Amino acid sequence: MKKNLTQEEFSLVTNANFIISKTNIIQSVYEMFGELSDEYRAHLSSLCKEKINVGTPKISRGENYNGLPYVMLDYPRNFSKEGTFAIRTFFWWGNFFSITLHLSGNHLMQWKNVLLKSIQKGEFSGWFINGTNDEWEHHFEGNNYRLIDNTMQMEKEDFTCLKLAKKIPLEKWEESYDFLLKNFKTIVQILHK
Repeated sequence: MKKNLTQEEFSLVTNANFIISKTNIIQSVYEMFGELSDEYRAHLSSLCKEKINVGTPKISRGENYNGLPYVMLDYPRNFSKEGTFAIRTFFWWGNFFSITLHLSGNHLMQWKNVLLKSIQKGEFSGWFINGTNDEWEHHFEGNNYRLIDNTMQMEKEDFTCLKLAKKIPLEKWEESYDFLLKNFKTIVQILHK
């Protein structure tokens, strides 16, 4: 079967610099996430490390989250049959950087009331909540996330998992490191209460 390329596809397939640039960009994100993991570890160890099994930072990448490359940093991270406790920092090509608090199982039960009080106090202003019970979707489209409203009545919702997330567009690349670190600290300070 013969498949013709569009003019744009042909332009890309004949341009090796595109792939070299992509590789360099992914490497830059990896390095940024490595530096962030050091900052995260230092901040977490000074506050509430004793409250959670934090594991070690893990940076991974892939080529196909909804068709696009991604890089993610999980720290702290505790994925077990009893539940999930993770803070995920995520880069999604063509879209955004995000940071997500991801809870399920016994971890959700442990932190749900603390989070509800913080939401009602407005401490998660500008954040999004995912209560769809789909733990592995990270996009902000459709009904996956909704903007947090401090009048939410989370205690009445039957979540099997809960994710609170905030994103910054790639157009604000220069601000992304500080954005991610600041919001990591927000999560940890709320959980430390």
